[in-house]
Amino acid sequence: MIMGEPTNNMLDLGSLDVIKSISPNDEMYVVTRNAAAQSIALRPKAPSEARIKRIAHKASAAHELSGQIVLSNPHGLLKGDLLLAVIASTFSYKGVQAPAGWNKILNSSSSAAILQLDSYYKIVEGDEASTWTWQLNNNNARATGSILVYRGVNSSDPIATCSGNSGTPGARNSAPSLTTDAPDCLVVGIFGEGMADGSYEPPSGFTEIVNITSNDPGYGNYHMVCDATFSSPGITGELVAISDVKVWDEQYFRTGASALRQIMGAMLAAGKDNFTSILDLPCGHGRVLRYLKARFPNAELTSSDLNRDGVDFCASTFGAKGVYSQLNLRGVKFQGKFDLIWGGSIFTHINKYLWFDWLGFFGDLLEHGGLLVFTTHGRLSVKKLQAGETDYDLNRERIPDILKQYAKTGFGYLDYPSKAGYGVSISSPAWVLSEIERHPQLRLVYFSEMGCDGHHDVVACVRI
Repeated sequence: MIMGEPTNNMLDLGSLDVIKSISPNDEMYVVTRNAAAQSIALRPKAPSEARIKRIAHKASAAHELSGQIVLSNPHGLLKGDLLLAVIASTFSYKGVQAPAGWNKILNSSSSAAILQLDSYYKIVEGDEASTWTWQLNNNNARATGSILVYRGVNSSDPIATCSGNSGTPGARNSAPSLTTDAPDCLVVGIFGEGMADGSYEPPSGFTEIVNITSNDPGYGNYHMVCDATFSSPGITGELVAISDVKVWDEQYFRTGASALRQIMGAMLAAGKDNFTSILDLPCGHGRVLRYLKARFPNAELTSSDLNRDGVDFCASTFGAKGVYSQLNLRGVKFQGKFDLIWGGSIFTHINKYLWFDWLGFFGDLLEHGGLLVFTTHGRLSVKKLQAGETDYDLNRERIPDILKQYAKTGFGYLDYPSKAGYGVSISSPAWVLSEIERHPQLRLVYFSEMGCDGHHDVVACVRI
């Protein structure tokens, strides 16, 4: 058995011609690019009066998972001022509930509905509360928010026009073009991103006002607010903000490449130099499969997943044979056996009873001498849970339970909220190796702690 990643020229992937096409439905990609945007035109009191002025603003992030976000009023409010509130929330699937007195302008969500971008307005009538509380309707939701004060807005009809949309994968996040009906309208651009710690450059001609990220970049969110005055009525044009999303694009492909390097390291350990039949389960939308196709162009590829869109995408894009999976893996029928099975992030989500059974299931699908490579949540994941750096989308109140299980046996598991039988498992290297030892048809050949993109442990076995 080889511990760690061997050094060999075959691990240099720089020359691989990898297919760059990414499905917009790929959760592994969209999850880092859950973007949405809004454009709102504020109507001035009258053409003859002074332009709308931005007086003040305040922004805040909900640092605790309390199911709400509290925003403070800026100082110096006068009667007739317009308060514009922006709430960017992640995982608030049931919607956001505004405090009394606020009028909803828009709700825009990302394509996967991970990010919700909500805007509201309120006309100052006198003394106002010092703080306002928005309910997120989910204790696991994250949020950032801001309140901006504008003076000189037509208080009886403040919103000239508005529009919003979902962002698309890539560095550009655009708010729709507006057509204003009066001179000197002030247009506010709002750009949000969920589950990322990116930062936007405002559209040309716009002034950035708010730029805030929550303190939980892996699962948090971000929003930017900017504005500009349009002296003449008419079409504003699309408002385009540019994000440093390239770091996420790089991460997407870096993770796929990291998986392939681990697979090739396991090949060296097993004494193999090629594969002719490969199964990727769960395949997702081919983040790893695209690298397997590039490295083994003559291999017959099979893609399988519960996500049928992902299976179809892999079939059409990479020429894989698509097989729709089931919750009960034993009910999935594959044609023939495989000399490589990649099981990225499947043993990270099942309990110990399924763990043992599925290990045997994969072993049964291997040719004699075939290689099974899979990932687990190891000691790094345990440290992250202990430190509160992540919750892997689990109920935070129950995280001590999974850590207690792990401390006792080397393995812990919790269901996701409202997803019985599917959740997060953590397993020590010793526990994983002992489970492999229980399977007489499998021989351990490779183990790389944190080998896959510095996060998941990587384990490889050969069928005897």
